[in-house]
Amino acid sequence: MGCTQSEIAPQNETPRKGCTDVLWLIIYIIFWIIMIIVASISFVYGNPQRLINGFDSFGNTCGVKSNQKLMKAPLAGISTYDKKYLFFMDVKELQRSLKICVKECPNKKMESLADLQKFYKETGSNLCRYDINLNNVTQTNTLNNFIGPCPTLPVYDSFPLLNRCFPKSAHDIAKKVFTDFYDLLNSWDTIEQMLSDLYSSWKEMIICVIIAFMSIVSVAGTALLWYTYHELRTKQRSLSDAAFLAVMWVMRSRVSFLAALFKETAHCLGSIPALFLQPIITFFFLILFFTFWSLVV
Repeated sequence: MGCTQSEIAPQNETPRKGCTDVLWLIIYIIFWIIMIIVASISFVYGNPQRLINGFDSFGNTCGVKSNQKLMKAPLAGISTYDKKYLFFMDVKELQRSLKICVKECPNKKMESLADLQKFYKETGSNLCRYDINLNNVTQTNTLNNFIGPCPTLPVYDSFPLLNRCFPKSAHDIAKKVFTDFYDLLNSWDTIEQMLSDLYSSWKEMIICVIIAFMSIVSVAGTALLWYTYHELRTKQRSLSDAAFLAVMWVMRSRVSFLAALFKETAHCLGSIPALFLQPIITFFFLILFFTFWSLVV
């Protein structure tokens, strides 16, 4: 005689839905907050135009009508509205060279002060420091220098690239480097030093040669082993194909399950056609994000 009035608990009770991956959601939100803060600081205190146009050694952005005086220098904070290109006083000393904004990049090679003055009269582009009047300047030993006030001679023919004046030909610059290198190689002191190094380190060199030979043998052996493995695998491929066909024959009963799965998927997409828009919406937001990221960077 059993208990006929007891209640049977439901076996297929639907679990309550809730948020998953809460920790990663919090990290994601924190990431967005930090990114927005960094972007705000970049827009408020940054100046992308300084990267695009370039800026001179006095803190003036090229091609700007009114520059903020960023340093205590007489030539800081001047208008460079008609000077759109950044010019280096010496292309061989880019790190230490004085930089100024000019109207036009040099369109020919200049080897004297007279050439600089002629270029200034023809184009109105002053290649000397802003406070130097080329019409009244005279040649001195300290006039042409990588720190100014006028550029180191010769001034090479250049072209504007990203608002910077770049030499069209680096032949003269490279010629000096190769000449110095050639003189170094043909110096007797250098040859004597090389022979001395060979005599004092011949044992170590022999050890290095042995190690190099063993390395070559190891690489060649590895390649030979791989080739042998490849040949054996090719012979076994026919057996693998037969095994695959056998597995497909055994699993043929699951084809009906796959058909039902695809049918249910098609029914789901037909009931909720908005799912087709999800990839497009995701792509749209990714484009917005990368655009935002590019502007900030």
